[in-house]
Amino acid sequence: MERSHRPHHTPRAHTENELKQNRRMMKKHHWKDVILAYQDMREKYGYTRSYGGFKRVAHKLREGKENKRRKKRHNKPYQRADYPGQKVQVDVKFVPSECVVDGRK
Repeated sequence: MERSHRPHHTPRAHTENELKQNRRMMKKHHWKDVILAYQDMREKYGYTRSYGGFKRVAHKLREGKENKRRKKRHNKPYQRADYPGQKVQVDVKFVPSECVVDGRK
């Protein structure tokens, strides 16, 4: 009879205490600085697992949180000019008389 090939237990899985500390550290670092959270875990709690394992578990813990959706950007409606010349901007340059060559500015 065919049986499942999946692992039925993982002896080296993170313990509940490690998961709790991992979640606390990631929350402290606002779920962004994974490397700093990992360093804090190693220094404060004597965490002995690899950075890759820490990062993988942190990512799995992060998936449980719902992501905030960004609001869609709405363009402003085009404002038509009420009268001719309303939307025109003209810059005026002062030309000193020393720069005048043949009597014309």
